[in-house]
Amino acid sequence: MKKYIKKLTSVLIVIFMVTFTSCVEKKAPISSIKATELNSIICSFGDRPKDLISLDNNSIRQKDLLLMLFEGLVRIDENNNIVPGIAENWIVSKDELTYTFNIRSNAQWSDGIEITAKDFVDFFSVVLNPKTNNIYASTLFPVFGAQEYREGKRGFDGVAIRAVNDKTLEFKLNSPCSYFLDIISNPVFVLRKIDSSLIDWDKNYKDIQFSGPYKIQEVKSKDEALLIRNENYYNKAEVKSEKIWAEFIESREFALASFKNSKINVMADPPENESAFLMGADEAIAMPIEKGVGLSFNLKENGIASDVNFRKALANVINREQILENDLNGVGRAASAYIPNLQESKSNKPFFNTYGNTNLAMSYLNKSKYNKKDNIKLIYIEENQNKQLCEAVAKNVRDALDVPIQCIGYNEEEFKEAMQKGEYDIAASEYTGLYSDSLAFLEGWRTNSNVFGYKNTEFDSLVAKAKVEKDKTKRKEFISKGEEILLLDLPVIPIYYENLVVCRKSNVEDIYITKEGNLKLDRAYVKSSK
Repeated sequence: MKKYIKKLTSVLIVIFMVTFTSCVEKKAPISSIKATELNSIICSFGDRPKDLISLDNNSIRQKDLLLMLFEGLVRIDENNNIVPGIAENWIVSKDELTYTFNIRSNAQWSDGIEITAKDFVDFFSVVLNPKTNNIYASTLFPVFGAQEYREGKRGFDGVAIRAVNDKTLEFKLNSPCSYFLDIISNPVFVLRKIDSSLIDWDKNYKDIQFSGPYKIQEVKSKDEALLIRNENYYNKAEVKSEKIWAEFIESREFALASFKNSKINVMADPPENESAFLMGADEAIAMPIEKGVGLSFNLKENGIASDVNFRKALANVINREQILENDLNGVGRAASAYIPNLQESKSNKPFFNTYGNTNLAMSYLNKSKYNKKDNIKLIYIEENQNKQLCEAVAKNVRDALDVPIQCIGYNEEEFKEAMQKGEYDIAASEYTGLYSDSLAFLEGWRTNSNVFGYKNTEFDSLVAKAKVEKDKTKRKEFISKGEEILLLDLPVIPIYYENLVVCRKSNVEDIYITKEGNLKLDRAYVKSSK
């Protein structure tokens, strides 16, 4: 990935959280000054966050806001490398069990108070607390005592996270974890004091201590907040924009209208049917991210979905390339494997023909127990892109195999209820990892870790080995073999990997994104019209 957007060309626990938003009318942002007349960025951050804790959801856009306001021990730079954050450096012991972070001498909260190692200890004690609603807690279980504390079996004094002194923070692990830095680079682990001020952030923003490049100066309404550069941020010299307007526009259609009318000058995820036009006009760019969309099967019930030959028939008949081009306006890259970054490595073989193979699919169907009486139910969260995908898949399968599939759209609560009750054969959803590592895409498919009823002891063993393997080559082999088993068993059919489409006016420079799809504006600025 090149350095900046302007220079670029066109799991589970996997968490199956669909982040597409419905078209809900909202009033226009109250700022009457147009972006083209302002020497600052006005960016839509999607839905207004209910809080700035954000541990109970996997919303990419809410994480964007966290990265504006707070920073962790490490951060992701414009080249997608993990680099020092509030910690100026770190030392890993020879046995790879101890990570020692040295906090910067000039690290301060936005009110000028010194940031210490104890601040991080306090933060992680709350993050791991059994009473904290945190879907990411298990990613910290490599830390000694973290799982037992989370499960209420010991106090936090038994967790190996300690302040050696004011500027030295130490983690001790249960076993070597080569991706530990990837775990703590997750935006949800940026340093903040988790209290009531973060819950009612729009009312209590003056009480919040910010640790990142920006702080909230003013909340204009429920739809708009003004962020200004944090003058006590250790790296303030590299923060280019003095202020950024954060707009909260739930509807992507309405956000795009605001972009076209120059009421905002940056947004992500425009409506799919507009993406090609925007990119052709050089007002948007599509960037690959590590997020997939797939079809997962209900293996808890003894229906046709539990027949592996039937699953293989569907996996092999789907013409992913055609669906992306004709039905989804090229929103992503066709998936021939499950893990995005492994597929895109030249050393990995494809599992599927992305154009489909009808003959192979029919041979699997003939081996299966399918009969015309089977009523196959494919559910999805009601949103245009989801509907287009499911209907295109259903048509593809019907035309090629003469297998009818009933597509049913639900709102998010109804979708969750149908999943819990097992009232489906196939569920369409996004998938991503809870931390930035290939293993994260597999972890949630372990026995008793997934909601679909998938069980394979060999797969479980490979995931367990990959978690502790020091040798990078062996570790990659374990992960690749685990992915191969997953795709032979096929509890899930990967369809495509998403691209993040970012819209920006021509005078906005140096926006970049992370491989998980987080929009980063700490280096962005509006170019002078002179």
